[in-house]
Amino acid sequence: MERASYHKEGFSFRFIQLPSGTASRVRSSISNVELKSRRPDVIFFELAEEMDLEPLYSFLDREALDPKTYSVWVSVISSSDRDGVSIPTFVLDLIRRTKCGIDFSFVAALGSDDES
Repeated sequence: MERASYHKEGFSFRFIQLPSGTASRVRSSISNVELKSRRPDVIFFELAEEMDLEPLYSFLDREALDPKTYSVWVSVISSSDRDGVSIPTFVLDLIRRTKCGIDFSFVAALGSDDES
C-alpha cells in the first residue's frame, strides 16, 4: 500500500440534539475548554492529551444523558483513499469511561490523474 503524502487527523467530543436547557448546562459545567457550536443543539470541543476531562465526566454522571447524544468525532484528511487512523490512548480512555460512540469523517484529498 502506498503511503499518504498528506495526513491530518483530529479528535473532538460532540454533543448533538441537546435541548436548550441541557445545552446551557453543558456550557456552564464544562468551562475549562473552548466549546464550539454551529447550531444551538450541537456543542463540541477539540480533544488534547493534556486536557482535564473531569468536568465532562462530572457533567455526564450528573445529567445521565442518552449516550446517543454524545460521541467522539474522529476526522481524517488524507492524500490517499486508503489511509487510516490510530486512536490515541487518552481518547480510548475517554470512550471507555463515557461509553460513547465513535463517529468518523474521512476526506481523501486526491489530485487529478494528470498530476505526477
